[in-house]
Amino acid sequence: KKDETEAPTILFTGFPGFIGMRLLPRILELHPESRLECLVQEKFMDAARRAVETLEAKHAHAKGRIGLVAGDITVQGLGIEAHRVKELRRTLAQAWHLAAVYDLAVARDVGRRINVEGTKNVLEFVEQARHFQRLQYVSTAYVSGAARGTFRETDLDVGQGFKNHYEETKFQAEVEVVRSKVPWTIYRPGVVVGDSTTGETAKFDGPYFVLRVMEKM
Repeated sequence: KKDETEAPTILFTGFPGFIGMRLLPRILELHPESRLECLVQEKFMDAARRAVETLEAKHAHAKGRIGLVAGDITVQGLGIEAHRVKELRRTLAQAWHLAAVYDLAVARDVGRRINVEGTKNVLEFVEQARHFQRLQYVSTAYVSGAARGTFRETDLDVGQGFKNHYEETKFQAEVEVVRSKVPWTIYRPGVVVGDSTTGETAKFDGPYFVLRVMEKM
């Protein structure tokens, strides 16, 4: 039985990624009663700890509310230790699933393992949490693939082909989310660039290639 005095938990994958670092403070602001637990691969744990320190120093409302859980979305049960699984599932109310491979040149087997199987593992994990309310899934505008004409937010499988394995595996992952038994909200961002005010970024791809060429010229 859930202890009513325990804070609801939000599981977050994709930390300390570019979007995650900017999204976490906003989630904590919108859910002042909740605590965030970030699923982090062991090899990124030191970077994640430094990222938490940075966020807590910058955002007072984040202090003491971000936890780190060692795990891996490509492993069934998310690779989380058994005692942590029990703790998480007892209070888990939401999950934000951002972890994915974003490389447009990704090999198909890698894309499937991380984007598709990883998403299926997240779905399986949250389905077993008794008080779970909603999965917030970050997809991509490019699930539209090579579809022609208008592709609406209510569209998904319109028989489109795909230009690369990134588009294909993100499409397949979104199909898994839609088919699942959990309540979901899906977000489809386009090209993610820098801060709209300062231009700050850690992702020097997309239009930044062109900007670098222009700078050199």
